[in-house]
Amino acid sequence: MSDLIYHLIIILQATLLIILFFRPRKERIVIQTEVKPITKATIDSEKVKDNLKNLNNLKNLQTTQQNSQSDKSKQAQSLTDTGKSETSGIKDILDEERIYIVLEGGNSAIWDIDFVSDICFFSPRYYTMLGFEPNEFPAKFEHWFNLVHEDDKDIVSKVIQDHRENRIKQFEVEFKMSTKFGSWRWILGKGKIIKRDKNGKPLRMVGTNTDITDWKNSIIALKESKERYFELIESLPMGLVVLINKKCVFANPKATRILKSEKINFLLEKEIFPEIFLSEVIDNQQEIKTPTMDNKSIINLELSISKIFFQGESALQIAFQDITLRKLLEGNLLQSQKMEAIGKLAGGVAHDFNNILTTILGYSELILSKNDIQSDLKESVLEIEQSAKRAASLTHQLLAYSRKQILKQESLDCNSIIENMRKMLSPLIGEKVKLEVNLEKNLPFIKGDKHQIEQIIMNLVVNAKDAMPNGGVLKIVTESKFELDINYTILKISDSGIGIKKEDVPYIFEPFFTTKETGKGTGLGLSVVYGIVNQHNGTINIETILEKGTTFIIEFPSTKLDNVMLINGKTDCLNKDKNLHSTKINQQITVLLVEDEISVLNLTSLILKKSGLTILKAQNLAEAKKIVDSDEKIDLLFSDIVLPDGSGKQVATYFISKRGSEKILFTSGYTDEPEENLSLNGKYYPFILKPYSIDNLISKIIEINNRSV
Repeated sequence: MSDLIYHLIIILQATLLIILFFRPRKERIVIQTEVKPITKATIDSEKVKDNLKNLNNLKNLQTTQQNSQSDKSKQAQSLTDTGKSETSGIKDILDEERIYIVLEGGNSAIWDIDFVSDICFFSPRYYTMLGFEPNEFPAKFEHWFNLVHEDDKDIVSKVIQDHRENRIKQFEVEFKMSTKFGSWRWILGKGKIIKRDKNGKPLRMVGTNTDITDWKNSIIALKESKERYFELIESLPMGLVVLINKKCVFANPKATRILKSEKINFLLEKEIFPEIFLSEVIDNQQEIKTPTMDNKSIINLELSISKIFFQGESALQIAFQDITLRKLLEGNLLQSQKMEAIGKLAGGVAHDFNNILTTILGYSELILSKNDIQSDLKESVLEIEQSAKRAASLTHQLLAYSRKQILKQESLDCNSIIENMRKMLSPLIGEKVKLEVNLEKNLPFIKGDKHQIEQIIMNLVVNAKDAMPNGGVLKIVTESKFELDINYTILKISDSGIGIKKEDVPYIFEPFFTTKETGKGTGLGLSVVYGIVNQHNGTINIETILEKGTTFIIEFPSTKLDNVMLINGKTDCLNKDKNLHSTKINQQITVLLVEDEISVLNLTSLILKKSGLTILKAQNLAEAKKIVDSDEKIDLLFSDIVLPDGSGKQVATYFISKRGSEKILFTSGYTDEPEENLSLNGKYYPFILKPYSIDNLISKIIEINNRSV
């Protein structure tokens, strides 16, 4: 009975120790350091029970058998007291055993340190969680402390010392301990001093060590995952925002740049993209126009919308990118395609119209060449001729628009061009703009295409007018200078308008670049000017001041050449004779005339016959080949480039192969590929553009016939 009583006392002490140990924790210190996990040890509940039994047996060995008769009465009394609580004692033993099993099975180990005797108790789990066998190393405090990671020893020592000196009631600290195999395990250490002397000096401390490696690794992995996620979000090439109740609660840096917000905080709690909530059903993919946060511009955005949970609430995640430039390019592409389609139509119309104008102008010149023409009839015919010439100028612009024109360069007086355009410019610029023209006298001529020089002036004047919405002064000035043995003719067009921003100046001559509002300009005006100036071997510069105005300065090299026909850089000089058509040609010249338009064919044949030439007529390639194959004398071939069954180039090739002559003159209202159509085996042949004058046509035929070809 005495043994049973002693065992019950030990059980009560152990139970008290466990109750004290499991009191609520007060303080916890966390140390975060990377660890290398090892395999979790398994727990054998039967072995735990055996260990508990062995522990009790150790206490039993210290008990001395008391068999004296004098102690029997005491033992009897003890037995009586014990008998009353025997049932509860057995229950306590079972509860203690269950608690022990739970601690061991939950990766927790029990330790008990007696500071007086320097005796420690480490439970088996204490060893196995570090890969050791139970009792493989002595149960001493210094042995335990040596296994603590060097980086953690200071904080562990401090926490224990604070508790020993009663600055904290109990302690809880995370640290790493070395395993038997050299790896590290995260340990959560909890402890409490359960006994002090009257001076407060610690006598005994108990606690647990819990293996939290798996939990710690999951926390570290989660943190790294979050860091990688946010790094990915911040490096996305598109904006990303999260909206809750239409308000922004998250935005990445790219979103602030696209929306032109100075900082992410400026976006938070603001309602953005209200456009997406206009309909009851929100589409996953949308394109919207929205103002930037600084309200300085409207941008096009492409949105990808998805529903998510964010911070425990239903939210919209919106990924977006700025497609303003793409939309602009798409618009420019559509505009270019539209211009190309209109250009093809314009080219076709101009070609047919030029044939009509050739007939009108030709017959007008024939009538005017008569000496006995009545004055009133002469005035009427002159008006017809002038109208036809204006129509020819219109078709030339249509051809320029369609890029099918033949560039005709001749000696030009810029002053005359400006004076002729002056009446047209005044109504164009309106009453609010004052036009001032200052032209230098005896201005050197330039070599150029009249219609393209007019195009330069027109485009710059329109730009100047648009820069002065509230009115102002438009100046057109001509000057000359002599530099490096070259005369230059200078054209200046300036306005007193809003000016151009410094950052925009490098781009103003680029196609499709414009500073005007959307729909107010195509961005082609200045690029066309730049191209024409370069084509004329000139230069263009700009001077601009914000709110003061802009001046375009164009310099052309001067020339003394009277009249030049230029075809892609190839030139032919024409000796002009105003009255040449009124005299007969004292040469026997036979011309093969190939023209599909019957009115032009008859007119040209009549003109050339009246000038003393012999004419052989053909309306197509087949008829021309028959004449070439005949025995008829042919000195020169004059052919339209575009024929219903072939081309003038095919006629010329056949003519050269059969007759061995290269006296060839081409004509057309337009050509799709002038350089290719006007060359044979790398050699270029003369060309005259419809509608042509009688003077120019006869001059050209005589010049070609006189060549030794």
